[in-house]
Amino acid sequence: MHRSFLTLALILCAACATQSNQKTSSVEASNEATIDTKGRLPAARSFTFTYEVEIPTVAEGTKELKLWVPNPLTIPGTQTVGAMSAVMPPGATMVANGDASGLNLIVCVTVPAPKSGSKFSFSWPVMRSEVKSGAFRGAGVTALTDAQKADFSRWLQADNLVPIDGKVADIASRLATKETNTLNIARAIYDYVLADMRYSKDGTGWGRGDTLWACDSKFGNCTDFHSLFISLARAKGIPARFTMGTSVPIKRGEGPIAGYHCWAEFYIADVGWIPVDISEADRDPAMAQYYFGNLTEDRVSYTVGRDLQFNPKPAKGVIPFFIYPLAEADGKETEAKRSFKYRDN
Repeated sequence: MHRSFLTLALILCAACATQSNQKTSSVEASNEATIDTKGRLPAARSFTFTYEVEIPTVAEGTKELKLWVPNPLTIPGTQTVGAMSAVMPPGATMVANGDASGLNLIVCVTVPAPKSGSKFSFSWPVMRSEVKSGAFRGAGVTALTDAQKADFSRWLQADNLVPIDGKVADIASRLATKETNTLNIARAIYDYVLADMRYSKDGTGWGRGDTLWACDSKFGNCTDFHSLFISLARAKGIPARFTMGTSVPIKRGEGPIAGYHCWAEFYIADVGWIPVDISEADRDPAMAQYYFGNLTEDRVSYTVGRDLQFNPKPAKGVIPFFIYPLAEADGKETEAKRSFKYRDN
């Protein structure tokens, strides 16, 4: 099948730079927060990330297919994304617009009179650096100003499936009850989620990023771990947000990527945004100290936040979180098969 080859240079929305912090077994009532950085400079890697989509079945007579995919974020100091290369069916057109949050870039492809088996391929060169925290002695003692609370109001409010009241507020009220240091409160939440949750994809219900489900089930994948963390942080008055992306295999070379991965960030006034990856800490306890404040370079960040609103809007409406492709044929959602792969440069 003949396809057109397009190269699109995209001006990317810059997410807030990510900074970080600490982990020890218990940080109750300490004004000294440190992270083990092992004396290394941050690691980095350069690779090409490819996102492929196939629409297996399109009903005869379909007038228009729309396909939405996320464009990786450029994050100052952490991730640099180059120009996209796209391979699409003949007649396809593409736009790349920011979403309602202003943080994300969403690619929308329109295909007139689409055929079953239509294939799409999107590739980006990515330079990714390890997010590595220093030692922040005395950090966490500065309260958010009224202006900061206004600026970060989006990250202090509930999302669909990420509440901050009821059961969540009750749990939060019992964590770090005598602590005033914001960094240590966040660490207490991290330790609680790490102890309370178990990484598992058994049965059904996991993977929706549903805080209350996570509270009751006490297991799940990365979305469930980090939804619970974000709910508890916000209930404690700490801005927190969700990042959706993928993990890239540690082994240099090339190959497939199994699926998505997500993590969270929280904000403290005297440091900035600090990442946590609690599900990875659960899967590899030896890294539990590291994943409070640090992230490996073996990942790609795609979208920030929950309940995303695209432009143009899909008939499906608000999207809980976004990494996998969304396809609609004449306004009705249709199956979109996806695969990811990488090649180190």
